[in-house]
Amino acid sequence: MTTGRPAKKRQPITFGTYSFPTKVALKHAIRTEMAQYSINQEFKSDLLAQLICYRHPYASHKALSPTLFKQAPPTSYRSGYHFEALFPSIGWRGISWNKCVTPKTYHQEVRGYLRWTIAPILAEAKGFKCELCFDTRKLEVDHHSPTFEQMYQQAAALFTAQEIETWAYYDWDGVPGFRLPPTHPVFKAFMALHQTAILKTFCHDCHQRVTRMRRENDDGSIPEAEDEEEREG
Repeated sequence: MTTGRPAKKRQPITFGTYSFPTKVALKHAIRTEMAQYSINQEFKSDLLAQLICYRHPYASHKALSPTLFKQAPPTSYRSGYHFEALFPSIGWRGISWNKCVTPKTYHQEVRGYLRWTIAPILAEAKGFKCELCFDTRKLEVDHHSPTFEQMYQQAAALFTAQEIETWAYYDWDGVPGFRLPPTHPVFKAFMALHQTAILKTFCHDCHQRVTRMRRENDDGSIPEAEDEEEREG
């Protein structure tokens, strides 16, 4: 006899003339279709057009329907490809089809944009070896003090209730996709905090252990350990 929570019933994803039993099935169909085209090759896709028109928060609100698509070379500090869509009224714009499959909350969007914004800063701050095990492979930068989340929570207090309620319909820089203007109080507050943050370089494995231990502490701090190589900071 098994116990525990009952399994959630999977809800089909339906939009326009399309219906998929799961998100996985929809993502598979999109990737299969896009695999037919090379980087910078323009192509048409009724599946992607309807997905964006019906499910993208900005495009659906503005009644924007793309006519062409392409996978452009990745932007700096990102891997994979940069997906773009051609809208007759505003031209080519970068857009996320994954956002239409798995919608994000307002705070998830802001966190993602801020992480993207500080990527060049982290790349420049990255050391040449892990500060715990001294490995030189798969190095990553950790927000040691304050943590990224601590900085975000402090800055996010400046959002208004109206912004959070209507975020999906904001005309961020006039393009479909999330942008937080540099003049926004939250952006300025976060970047000001980030300028004085302590950053540390860890390898991937040590970074994961650091993050795990940080989550186990109510105050977000990292416990001290007797052995320097075993300390997760």
